[in-house]
Amino acid sequence: GLNIFSVSTAAGFEMGTAQSPLRVSVTGTGPNAPVTGAGKVENGSGTNMSTMVPPAGRAKMIVSLRFDNSNTTVVHGTGTNNFTLRGGVNATPSVGQFMTFEYDSTLSARWFEVSRSF
Repeated sequence: GLNIFSVSTAAGFEMGTAQSPLRVSVTGTGPNAPVTGAGKVENGSGTNMSTMVPPAGRAKMIVSLRFDNSNTTVVHGTGTNNFTLRGGVNATPSVGQFMTFEYDSTLSARWFEVSRSF
């Protein structure tokens, strides 16, 4: 595929190799993480998103999610593939807002919030 944005560090973090420059749709309560590192969240009705499953074989990655509506609540948790959110509080982003997460299966196998636009 076309490598439009690949970021790696000494620690081995990657931002993925994209097949196209488009964001990958991310929906449901426990969706797969976009292998491109960029996702658009567009649930059709109120949804509590409590986990995100990393791509097979990917131990570390950073994912940025853009929310296309306000139907999704990102749920704070401390289990495998859960989101560890700032302040330990659930978040319901509005239209056009972003959240970025870091995943490291060698550390805790959770998605740690890195930043948000709100």
